[in-house]
Amino acid sequence: MRRTFILCNLAMLLLSLILLMLGCQPQATTDESGIESMLEALQHNELGIQLFKEGQYDEAITEFNKAIELDPKLAMAYTNRGSAYHEKGELDKAIGDFYIAIELAPELAEAYSNRAYAYHEKGELDKAIADCDKAIELDPELVEAYSNRGRAYLVKHMFDKAIADCSKAIELNPELAMAYNNRGIAYIKTGETDKAMADFTKAIELDPQLVLAYANRALTYTLLGMDTEAKQDIEHAVALGFDRATLEQEVEQLKQMR
Repeated sequence: MRRTFILCNLAMLLLSLILLMLGCQPQATTDESGIESMLEALQHNELGIQLFKEGQYDEAITEFNKAIELDPKLAMAYTNRGSAYHEKGELDKAIGDFYIAIELAPELAEAYSNRAYAYHEKGELDKAIADCDKAIELDPELVEAYSNRGRAYLVKHMFDKAIADCSKAIELNPELAMAYNNRGIAYIKTGETDKAMADFTKAIELDPQLVLAYANRALTYTLLGMDTEAKQDIEHAVALGFDRATLEQEVEQLKQMR
């Protein structure tokens, strides 16, 4: 499943750093060496982001560690390191980093949204929803928070709420293929098959590598008795890595229910 992490970068701190260097924050007492450490920490954070995007998570963590060593209060570095730990499947470490980021910067909506995603992976759905609620309170335009909360509602079988959140995510980012996929699942559960089909098709149009959308559309075609089309989507899903036996078993179960 696709990740929906947000990676903070230099832009989030540039304004405050410039104000600090200009002396516009008289209560702060940061000498030149301190400013140099902050700038170097930001550089390591930025390098870590690039490594993360390249899938080099261990190397990214090393750079985030360096950023934190230079500036232990750099909340974005903890948020980013938490995202890297999440990608490595180290959810407890990820959640720990998100906690620290939130302690350092309680207004950092991205940290709440990322922690919500980690909680979701651990099956702690109520905690995930609570964190998404907080993220949305802090940033009503944070698309990932709506997407993450929609996924949690979907798993909790709260389909109307899942549809509403996925729809909001799509409104904020019409290119978010996974939101269409997840809304399609919710539509299937509410019996709105035509809407589900349209959403799975849109998800595939936006991301032709989204294996779940092919699998879900294959199941939808099966529900509608369109077995030829279902077979084509099964082949697409299998080519992208979906387990053939699992998918074909689900298809056969649906055929027996028609």
